[in-house]
Amino acid sequence: MMAAMTKQSPPPAEPDVAASPPRAQSDANGPADRAEAVVAPRAPTGPNFGRRLGWLIARLGRRLAGEAEISPGEFERLKADSERHRIEAQAMLASSAEKSRFVALASHELRTPLNGILGLADLLGRTPLDPEQANYVNAIRSSGAALAMLVDDILDVGRVEAGKLEPRPAPVELESLIEEVVELLAPRAQAKGLELAAHVGAQVPRVILADARLLARILLNLAGNAIKFTETGGVAVEVAAQAAGEGAVAITLRVRDTGIGIAAADLARIFGEYEQIEGAAQTAAGTGLGLAISRAIARAIGGEIAVDSQRGVGSVFRFKAIFPLAGADAARSESRLPLACRRVLILSGGQVEPPLLMRRLYDLGATVDLAPDAEAAAAALGSGQHFDVVMVDHHRDRPASLTALRGPARGAAELPPAVVMIAPGDRDELPGLRKAGFAAHLVKPIRTASLTKIVRALAATGALPEPTTDTAVAGASAPFAAAASPERSPEQAGTPQSLLPLDVLLADDHEINALLGRSLLASLGHKVTRAANGLEAVQLAAGRIRAGQPFDVVMMDLHMPLVDGFAAIAAIREREEGGGKSLIIALSADTTEAAERLALARGADIVLTKPIDSPRLARILTERQLGAASGSTSRREIRRTAD
Repeated sequence: MMAAMTKQSPPPAEPDVAASPPRAQSDANGPADRAEAVVAPRAPTGPNFGRRLGWLIARLGRRLAGEAEISPGEFERLKADSERHRIEAQAMLASSAEKSRFVALASHELRTPLNGILGLADLLGRTPLDPEQANYVNAIRSSGAALAMLVDDILDVGRVEAGKLEPRPAPVELESLIEEVVELLAPRAQAKGLELAAHVGAQVPRVILADARLLARILLNLAGNAIKFTETGGVAVEVAAQAAGEGAVAITLRVRDTGIGIAAADLARIFGEYEQIEGAAQTAAGTGLGLAISRAIARAIGGEIAVDSQRGVGSVFRFKAIFPLAGADAARSESRLPLACRRVLILSGGQVEPPLLMRRLYDLGATVDLAPDAEAAAAALGSGQHFDVVMVDHHRDRPASLTALRGPARGAAELPPAVVMIAPGDRDELPGLRKAGFAAHLVKPIRTASLTKIVRALAATGALPEPTTDTAVAGASAPFAAAASPERSPEQAGTPQSLLPLDVLLADDHEINALLGRSLLASLGHKVTRAANGLEAVQLAAGRIRAGQPFDVVMMDLHMPLVDGFAAIAAIREREEGGGKSLIIALSADTTEAAERLALARGADIVLTKPIDSPRLARILTERQLGAASGSTSRREIRRTAD
């Protein structure tokens, strides 16, 4: 009776509860004992009291929810595992950050000597060389270019693993981007005797919001792979678009080739890191990283990459993503057909380039006929059909003279004005081609703006006007009188001789890179002052600013002793307040986006990555010259030219 009354009474005082530990340790099979065991340890038990109380509360909650009970020992083990996982995760993050720093440092240290190797090989290639020496120089160039690509791949893998592929959308002129990447890849294709051409459909918007660098990287990897694994035929880059809701567009980029193809069994694994298709290692060297990097970039910008292929036939890689339009003027004008009512005859036996060239001319409003050989071209010209312009592929169809195209049916009738399409390496043949009767030339791969300008001018007047600054900037087409001058370097070939040389400050602490920069700028006709570090660069620039004669261009290496390039750029901009501003080009072997953002924030107009692309630098400097000649120094226009 007394025991029953005790069970119904209020809980005893704490000292009494603490004095009865044996009940708390009784058989766990008894419900009453188990309930009391939960309540029993309410008294303070020392430093571990709070932790044990937390376990008891959690245990009681599981009991009420009907879950399986976890012993105190297991609970402690789980907590220890959780803490260990937290520490491991922090270590992994720290390791990833450290790896990213190491990759960036290694990239910088590799690119600095690479810039000297490739640049000096380029300068050496412009000197008189016998065939054996020229082969050695070309081997240096190709080996250096391969090493530069490997550095890029390693850096991109580091970014992917660190989760630092952060798209930075900005207005991008998609057709210009595609043409620039194709031009960059053209020497590789032409060295193998391959065709390389691009077509951007008329429905593709002029401007979209995208990360130009990431888009270019995808195209470089896909088209570069296509060139690498193609021995005959060529590579086509095609861009199409579809509406994707208000203010957005779905862009599809296709890269198709006539290469070795991929077996069905390999299609699923080729996007993995360090993967190569069977036989590829013997066909062409590589790390097997390009496709893995491309897919990671594609997914980072909300897109995807897929492939269709047949072994021994070729492959088609497709990248598709949705992008916002960049304002009301983003779309192309469907009514703008500059070549409407014009008829063009193309003479080319190519497999890839002619169909894409035809499509481009159609998009511009022209009617186009294609002749696969000189006999077919002569027949078309003799058929009585009027042609405004004839375009001849010099690489594949080399008539001794345009008179070979007359044919017996045409007799002595005058031929329409003719354009010859050449590779960059064929420039030394231009004087002979002019004597053969050609009115103008286009350098492959052909830009749409150059194609439009040349065909429209020839169709209207039968001849081209004298060189203008607009023609010179394009650099891809010109009358023979301006283009054939043998005294001018490849970069100078498109530069008007009437423009004044620029006064350039070159700041670089690396002796070989400084020698390279000075030689390149001198070959372009510019005056060069060299600074060996950032402090000297600021002092020289400040002196010229005080004298009212600032440098036209400052080329600033970002990593130098005493004062680095970032601080030097900011110091120069501070001293320019209220006066004329130099065009500041930051030069860096550090390819991280953080370095580029910091350089632009400090006042740089353009950031160029080492090894320096000398034709691109020449275009930037020419744009600066044109701006000076016209009284305009638009940094926006110069940035657009550089990008």
